[in-house]
Amino acid sequence: MGTGPLRLRLHLDHPGAGVDLPRLCAELQQVIGRGLDLEVVPSERSAFCPADPAARRALAQAIAATKVTHPATDRPSGQGTRRRPFEGEIQFEARRLGGDASAAGILYDGFWLQQVLAAALPSTQMRRDWLHLLLTNRLIGTFDDSDRRWHARMVLCGQPSIVSTTGMVLAPALPRDFYTQRHLHEQSGSGVLGEHLRAQMGEAVVQHDDPRQTQVAVSLTLQALLYWTTLEAFCTTAGCRLVDAHTQAALVALHEDEPALCPRHGHWAGAL
Repeated sequence: MGTGPLRLRLHLDHPGAGVDLPRLCAELQQVIGRGLDLEVVPSERSAFCPADPAARRALAQAIAATKVTHPATDRPSGQGTRRRPFEGEIQFEARRLGGDASAAGILYDGFWLQQVLAAALPSTQMRRDWLHLLLTNRLIGTFDDSDRRWHARMVLCGQPSIVSTTGMVLAPALPRDFYTQRHLHEQSGSGVLGEHLRAQMGEAVVQHDDPRQTQVAVSLTLQALLYWTTLEAFCTTAGCRLVDAHTQAALVALHEDEPALCPRHGHWAGAL
């Protein structure tokens, strides 16, 4: 880490209406203070949205290749052969990079996507005193070798870090009753979808475009900063906003009032 402040660059990729960007930036600046040089990168200057048509197509093709099209059989990059993306998939990703499409229902291999985005960054900004973070509604996942399944994630730390607003909704486990009711409706053929059951839960869970996503995004960005500066991913102290919330109940409880850092991580933030 250099002697100057850490340069945090936020890149926006359709994060959704639940994120209040000015509030997000103000809270990050308040928590970190002078130790953070924070900038929101306009899309026309973002390495993740190249203006050159050839470069945009190349990035779109690389992103399309990170899609997990068959979760039951697809494996992470390096564990088997992935198909080449179809032309329509490349065009879809190119339109999305231009701001014309949404990808909230598509699962992407998080680590592979991270590698693709890292390759797009200038080499001069791949230093420890720079951290790029993509705030997106793309659903990112990682493959767990212990249960041989893909799992949705809210945040992926590293360079660049990725914070997923769709992951805030889908990654933490829902109350057991949700899965019971969903199974009963599937068995009966009622046609009631899981999204309808989720919506009925109201504020008991984080919803799509939920205003609470702003506070959650602050916490996840702080987690990314913590990892980048200390290699510590999460906190184990109850009540600290850096706790890894595995359930919707834990995530909601953590952000009910004014979320705060534990004393140890409060010291970390102040000393950054």
